[in-house]
Amino acid sequence: MKKLLYISIICFLFLSSCSKKSSSETVHLGVLKGPTGIGMAHLIEGSSQNKTRGNYSVTISSLPDEIALGFLKGELDIVSVPVNMASILYNKSSHNAKLLAVNTVDAIYLLAPDGMKISGISDLKDKKIIAQGKGVMPDILLTSLLEKEGLGYVSSNIEWKSEAAEVIKDAVSSNNAVVMLPEPFASLLLTKDPKYRILFSLSDEWKKAGFSDNVVISVVIANKEYAASHKKEIQNFLYDLKSSVKIVKNDPALTARVVDKLDIAKEDVIKNALVRIGAVAITGVEAKKLLLPFYDVLFKASPRFIGGSAPMEDFYE
Repeated sequence: MKKLLYISIICFLFLSSCSKKSSSETVHLGVLKGPTGIGMAHLIEGSSQNKTRGNYSVTISSLPDEIALGFLKGELDIVSVPVNMASILYNKSSHNAKLLAVNTVDAIYLLAPDGMKISGISDLKDKKIIAQGKGVMPDILLTSLLEKEGLGYVSSNIEWKSEAAEVIKDAVSSNNAVVMLPEPFASLLLTKDPKYRILFSLSDEWKKAGFSDNVVISVVIANKEYAASHKKEIQNFLYDLKSSVKIVKNDPALTARVVDKLDIAKEDVIKNALVRIGAVAITGVEAKKLLLPFYDVLFKASPRFIGGSAPMEDFYE
């Protein structure tokens, strides 16, 4: 009888441990294609194979507005979005958005042909610059750095293109242009034209200028009311996110295959760029330390770009 009872207890404990995932509610997760979604790749893949702590229903989109609308309508509980969009959603939702993590940093690079001597932003004086991102993050970051160096006038001479493909095409046909591109397009240019080399990331110059410790590209936010009533799901998500990012860093070849399978990015484009795409999972105080000064710079450059005002303390709580 005692032996039977002992076996029953062991079976109960085993079954309980196996059902931990199924006991949590499904989290409706929104992810954008491209660099901002790469850190989530193994979370998404693992969830489909029942290997994550949390249960996820994932919307992967190339349209930021689709993810934003899903969040505002309450259809998406957690979303990974560009850093400025997180602030816009915070304002549009009457502050019903809570920061969970910074998940992409760095990722924007300056390149130039061999022989062009450039060691920093101060050397861009009188240089031809081709770039993509007029009026959005690349523009604001580069203009802020140029103004810090007293070279604000240089920004008016930048040749802005509507698409990265246009930048690459013009760069290949030019022999004297400095090029600004985000990954994975920077790596694509290196493949198309071996005469180009990466000079530095905007984050390198951002730190030198004393703005903040890093350039933040994207963050993960949750519906605040949802987060308050689903603490277990939030805890599971952060664990799964950190586990996913660890695999991204440790196994780029596998990551390239997974992001291609999920249609987040093409394997042949992303495989050489992963080492320069700053997939991270920075949470808590460290995330707040990164974002406070970063939002301050964005606000001073263009309040409208972040929805009129930067998030307040409740965004970080």
